[in-house]
Amino acid sequence: MSTVLDVLYHWSPTVNRTFILRNGLRVYSRAKKHSKGCWPYICLSPRPSLAWSLSAGVRKGDRQNDPIEDWDLWEVRPPDDAEIHVREFWWPKIEEFKVYSSIPPDCLWFVGQRPDMLVALDKKRKKPLTN
Repeated sequence: MSTVLDVLYHWSPTVNRTFILRNGLRVYSRAKKHSKGCWPYICLSPRPSLAWSLSAGVRKGDRQNDPIEDWDLWEVRPPDDAEIHVREFWWPKIEEFKVYSSIPPDCLWFVGQRPDMLVALDKKRKKPLTN
């Protein structure tokens, strides 16, 4: 059985934007977030919110372990020849894919940027709350 994947999503620190625009998403790129070292895959999710919770949102607000403040969202259309595996841990609900192929820039679309911490409004004062 084969499945056609439409678009997937990937969050990356904003400091990587120029590199990604020029080179795409590269396997074995240095990890900026959860682990040390370089991995042979790129993690993607079927929804931006899932991608956020599995990457940028994991340590939000913990500035000592998470110094990254600004993140870019990328829409990814994997190339036809990409080697893609469903991350087994998440069955039966597919939340993450591991792509064992680099993804060229022409398969990416920059969606937007957001800070690590979203702003909430105080109901009474209508002013932003801070952590």
